[in-house]
Order: sequence, then C-alpha cells, then structure tokens
Amino acid sequence: MTHADDDLAPWQRLGPKFRLGLRARPEQEWLSHADAFGHADRRAAQVAEANHLLDTRHADVFAALDDALDDCSGHNRDGENALAASQEVLEMVQDNLRRFHPGTAPQARRDLHPLEAAARLIPEDLLLLAPRSRDDAKDGSDKDSGFLDWVLVAAALRFPAHWRLADKMGKALAGIHEPVPHYGEILETPMDRFFTRMAVGPISHR
Repeated sequence: MTHADDDLAPWQRLGPKFRLGLRARPEQEWLSHADAFGHADRRAAQVAEANHLLDTRHADVFAALDDALDDCSGHNRDGENALAASQEVLEMVQDNLRRFHPGTAPQARRDLHPLEAAARLIPEDLLLLAPRSRDDAKDGSDKDSGFLDWVLVAAALRFPAHWRLADKMGKALAGIHEPVPHYGEILETPMDRFFTRMAVGPISHR
C-alpha cells in the first residue's frame, strides 16, 4: 500500500512538533566507527562510496566559497581565512582518528582543498558554516540580540536528504531551511542563538 506522504522528506512529516533536540557528544564518539545502524564493518564500504562520488560527481557533492568569511564587523576577510577554517577541520578529523581510531585512516591528500581532504577520510559529510554580521535584521530586537547569520561556505555533501548542495551554498541557516515547515517560527531563533553562543570545544549532536 502506498501512502500520500511516502515521497515527503522526513522533516516534511513533522509539522510543528519538531525541536532543536541537541545533546552533548563525547569526543571519542564524534567520528564513530559504527554506522547509523551499528555496523562497524560497513565503514570501509561507505568511505569508498563517498570517495567515488567525489571522483565522479565532484561538482555536485563538493563546493567552497573561499572568500565568504568576514570578521563580523562588516568587512570581508581574505579568502585565505575560509581555507584556514577548512584546514582546522582537517586537523580536527586527523587528530580524532589518530587518538581514538589509530591505524584506520590513510594520510590526507595535500593536493586537495583541506575540507575535501578531510571528507575523504570518513564517510560523514562535512559542512562549514561561517559567521556574518547581521546588517539586515528583520527588526530591532533581532539586531540587538547580537545573533549572527551563519552561512554555508564549504561542504562535502555526498549523502544529502532531499536537498542539493548547489541550492544552499552561500545561504544563511534561515535560507538553507526555508523549505522546512515552521522553521522560521519555531527553530530560527534557537538555531541562531545556539550557533552564535556555542563555546569552542564541546561537541553537540542531534
């Protein structure tokens, strides 16, 4: 039997019931070697498939806007700073694999954008959001809140759920989630608050 909502994305079935739902995640579990269904032995196959997509559909699954970061004061930084953020992600991935999963990952390739090099080591997708000052706040309260816009500036997205990377690059969280019903009224402010106020170090997951 086929139901009317079989072709809907999971978030399209939730209506107004969904919440941010963040939880703390231990550092040793950030890059788990078991997949979402608990199958540790499938990881190598997942990495191979993820890298195959980078090899054969690169423009569809990887993008970087290396001049997209700014210093939250209205002035653009150099493009090198976006690369620096991606380099930091690569170093974080390498360090985590080295400490918690030794001997499981090859050396990162130096001829690639650092975010792609990091993505080729793991099956998980990597998306980098950069802060931008909110010059065009909807109203005074938004601007006074001190929240920043968080813009998608680089991504290795091999396994998206009902969306395309090309449609989201360069957009802030509100624009990225525009198709999600009730996002603006329920989650936009909590999401912007979380990203703007999050501390360096602790890991959160949904």
